[in-house]
Amino acid sequence: MIHPEIRTCFEASFKTPLGQTQSVEALFTALSLHGTNVTPQYQALSAQAGFTPIDKAQLERPFARGSVGAALCHVSDMVSSFYQKTGEIEPHEPTASLLRHIALVGELWRALLNYPRTPSGDLSLHAFIAQQAPNKASALALTAWLGRVAFPDPEAMKPVYDALTCGWQDGARLPSFLEVDWHGLLDMPVETARTHLRLDIPDTRPLGCAPLPSQSLKATSLSDGFPEHLWALINAPEKATDPYQITSTVAAFGNGFDAAYSDAVERMVLSFEGLKEITSTPIPQTVKIETLRDMPEGSLGHTFYRLITDNNFDVEVLDPASLFGAAQPDMPPVEWMNRRILQLHDVFHLVAGYKQIGEDEIGISGFQLAQIGQPYSAWFIAAVSLISTLYFPAGLAPILELSFSGWKHGRETRPLILVDWESLWGEQISTIRQTYQISPFASGATEFPSVAAD
Repeated sequence: MIHPEIRTCFEASFKTPLGQTQSVEALFTALSLHGTNVTPQYQALSAQAGFTPIDKAQLERPFARGSVGAALCHVSDMVSSFYQKTGEIEPHEPTASLLRHIALVGELWRALLNYPRTPSGDLSLHAFIAQQAPNKASALALTAWLGRVAFPDPEAMKPVYDALTCGWQDGARLPSFLEVDWHGLLDMPVETARTHLRLDIPDTRPLGCAPLPSQSLKATSLSDGFPEHLWALINAPEKATDPYQITSTVAAFGNGFDAAYSDAVERMVLSFEGLKEITSTPIPQTVKIETLRDMPEGSLGHTFYRLITDNNFDVEVLDPASLFGAAQPDMPPVEWMNRRILQLHDVFHLVAGYKQIGEDEIGISGFQLAQIGQPYSAWFIAAVSLISTLYFPAGLAPILELSFSGWKHGRETRPLILVDWESLWGEQISTIRQTYQISPFASGATEFPSVAAD
């Protein structure tokens, strides 16, 4: 059972303006006091992050504006302040030393990465830090912001996921900043240091620079009925290992939201390309699986038939009638989208290259979220991230890697929900991928640690 103070602090962090860290600092304190079972795991993560400490005596002289030394001396921004404060709060080594080091180098890293000093730039920097230097403060911050856009603030979904994905994937593709000895570069202009370190930093980014919605920079509230649904899952983390249990439990989150949240979700969903138009058309009938049995080998229809029958799957992931009741001709757009994705989820698995394994269920959640803004996918990613943060911190990095890789894949792929899939059952999957320019997901590229939580 998660301690009530940790729960209270997490809920507060979901409601705090995006990018602000005071509530995460309170959460950090609560977890340090009451998360005794998970504290050694965070210490072990920090111990893996070797770094060369900054000799502060070498910073006690003037540096030219725009130099590495000048950036190291600038520690007054919100991101550096967050890591400085959490480093002071943290009672354990080596976590405390790592956090204080991040506080010193954070603004230099921002300058090298060309992240703007904006809320979205801050999110990218936090995600970069989380990827390159796994630590408790970053884990709590990212989990809080994934919860913010999943639960009270869905209209911030695109810019927040774009910003976090940008930072995370920069962290994955660039060399380790922790391993750099910055002392020899202090007088070097940041631009020169970029070249010296062979950093490929684009002037503009397809993801990561969009401003956050104005309402996301303000405090918000959670639907009154929602928290009990969330914590019922978090306090029973074993459900996360059972595909049916976690799917049905997360789907039931929808019963806890109020009309204001539902309206915000509808606005968010309809902001995706083509959703406004297609959700006003009749939803296709669910395919009768036996009609696909004799489709050609390698075709979408035959492969789908084998997937469903060989694994004893339902054609639709969950029974739509149990979730939404009987289908009505004038159903709301979000219901239309949710019913359609129940029909197409396993089709997307096949054409987009997501295998039927737990890791790829996380990846395809990011993909679906980027394609259509499906709220279930946001809930799922936020919930499994929260479970990992509180019970198995070493599992958070692969969850985020899969989620953000799936998001990027979804953003780079044309909207698949607009495709007339019922006309393509006889087509080869390879032909469909070529026609619709669908690059398969890099399935199997991310592995979870083998040691399970107690």
